[in-house]
Amino acid sequence: MSLATVAKDFERLSKKARTLQTLRCQCIDDVLRELEEAKAALDSLDAEGEGTGESGGGEAQLMDVDDGQSLGVPMEICARSSGGILGDLQQGVARAAAAGNMASEEKELSTMLSKLSKAVDKVMPPDIGKAVHSIEFPPELLNQVILEHLLRCGRVEIARLFAEEAQLPLDESHVGPYVEILQVMAEIKEKKLESAIEFVRTHHDSLLQRGASLPLRVAKMRYLQLLEEGKAAEAIMHAKIHFPRYFGEHAAEKKEIL
Repeated sequence: MSLATVAKDFERLSKKARTLQTLRCQCIDDVLRELEEAKAALDSLDAEGEGTGESGGGEAQLMDVDDGQSLGVPMEICARSSGGILGDLQQGVARAAAAGNMASEEKELSTMLSKLSKAVDKVMPPDIGKAVHSIEFPPELLNQVILEHLLRCGRVEIARLFAEEAQLPLDESHVGPYVEILQVMAEIKEKKLESAIEFVRTHHDSLLQRGASLPLRVAKMRYLQLLEEGKAAEAIMHAKIHFPRYFGEHAAEKKEIL
């Protein structure tokens, strides 16, 4: 059995459920109608009893509970009439329930649902855990990943403490580049571009080889900074010198700048 077959079974089940829901609503509407008709008939019976005069011959009378006055309706007639109404109501409710063959439809839906569940179990893996294999992860490698993360986040002192506790070698020459780039990013946030420009100039070739967008972004920020300072001619000269060398690798940035 394939997933396509399961999908078709699901569609049939959905259609059956919608049909059954329609039958349920129809059955409820029929029962409500029978109840409303029975209520109207009982109300009519009460109204007729109130309008009838006292019966003679010593027959038992239906008494008003509130004031003890006779309503003028023989109790046996009232009981026979109300009994007939309730009997009709019972028959009407039974007909409404039988009309939609609800019991049979419910049983068929339950059977279809059970079959679909079994079909899904056959198609899908019974236990996804069986597809997962445990991989031995060396603690040293995990600690190294944590150390690198701390350095990238600028938590240099915490990284040093962690390296000491985990007994990992931490070369300060390895820490230097992280400190430098974090300092550059901090100054960029303050719109101080001198360190960023120097960093790009120093590492220009390696940044281009990696396809980094930092050189173009720094050039763009410097261009906007010159415009804000009212140095339009210097800004245009800066754009002519720096932008063309980066546009080839960053077409989206080129479109935005132009």
